This record gives sequence, C-alpha cells and structure tokens, in this order.
Amino acid sequence: SLHDALPIYQILLGDNGKEIKNFLIGDLFEVFSGIIEENHLPVLEETHEEVVFLRINSLKGHEYIYKKFELIESARSKKSLKQSSIQQRAVKKDKILNKEDYLIYTKGVPKGFSMLNNSISESKKLVASHQFICLRPRTELIEIYLPYLHLILDVFVEKKLDQVFRAKEEIKGNNYGAFNSITIKEISKMELVILKSVDSQKKVFDQYNKIKEEVEFSLTRLDFLKKSINENKYI
Repeated sequence: SLHDALPIYQILLGDNGKEIKNFLIGDLFEVFSGIIEENHLPVLEETHEEVVFLRINSLKGHEYIYKKFELIESARSKKSLKQSSIQQRAVKKDKILNKEDYLIYTKGVPKGFSMLNNSISESKKLVASHQFICLRPRTELIEIYLPYLHLILDVFVEKKLDQVFRAKEEIKGNNYGAFNSITIKEISKMELVILKSVDSQKKVFDQYNKIKEEVEFSLTRLDFLKKSINENKYI
C-alpha cells in the first residue's frame, strides 16, 4: 500500500531531530465529542439556522493519507424527527465544525477526516455526531501550517490509534469493534511530534505530496502490469 511504501515518519519529521517538538494532544487541541442526535433539534441556538448532522455513513473518502471526503447524506428535517421522551434542544454554536477541525471516528477501527480537504459547501453548518471525537487546533497558542498538522494526524490515526484499537481488540475480543476504540481522556494524553518551523512544515508537506504522487503513479503502473499478465496480454 501507499502507507507501507513511504518512509512516512522520516518524511514528516525531517532530518534534524533538534527541529522537532513533542506536544500533548490535549494541549495542542481542544478535544470534544460530537453530539447525540436524538437529544438535539437540527437547528442552531438563537438563529435557528438548519444544521447537518455528520455521521460515518454520511461520508466517503479515498484510501490514501490526507483524504478528501464529501457529504453523501443530507440533514434530517425537523419533520422527520422521531418522537422522543427526551427533551430535545438546539445545537450550540461552538459545536459547528470549521475548516481547522479534524474528526476521528471512534466506533471500531478508528478513521480520520480532515475538514480542510473536503467538498462540502461552506454554507452548510455541520455538526459531528457522537460517533466522532473532534480535534480543534489551539492556533492562538502555536503557529503551525494546518495542512501539515492534519497530515500528521492522518498518520497518527493510521498508525498509533490503529495499534491501540488492535491491542484492545485482542483483550476484549472481536465484539470490541462495536464500542469506542478511543476515549477523549486517552487521546488527550497522547503525544504528537511535529516540526517547530512553519517553513520546514510547508517544505516537508510539499515533499510528501511529491513523493506520494510518484508512489501512486508507480502503484498504478504495477496494477496495470499485474492485470496485463493475468489476462495474458503482457509481451
């Protein structure tokens, strides 16, 4: 796969160990969970503007790191809400997702989604469902190149969180996939290692994309060659 083909950490962290710094995720991000839809009306407090509840089955993404995704399911209308004995309330403004946010799906195998790189209209007011943990960068505390930061998070989810999930699954059994793979408390105490210099972050991000394109092209050629051999078309 692309992930295995790339020397991922070496690329993302550069060659000089003195240029990197460790951050607790809880220090670098505001970490919060999505909302329970059944407890909320699909409107904002005060303005009563309509919101879109973002679920995992509302998204589709590509297989490679730094994924694009698009919305494939619209918001529930107020008319479609099921009758509930729970007092439903409007959604608070701070739950609305923005371009800086990064979502981690926590039911079973963890998956990451960058809000920077999606095809969803900015006019839509998106709210993550309780299936997600949201990481919102504290950009007032640190100067950072957001595409690089989200790329680091893609790798973090793909490598570290997947390892955490697999270890828990071994203990709890296959049924563990139905439960949360990671909690806010756990993820807040984990570390990210990033480059200190924004210029270095941009340089490494560009280098990664260049290598990624080369690897993707090579993998495409390899798949074509395998198909040709399989169909006895190779000369």
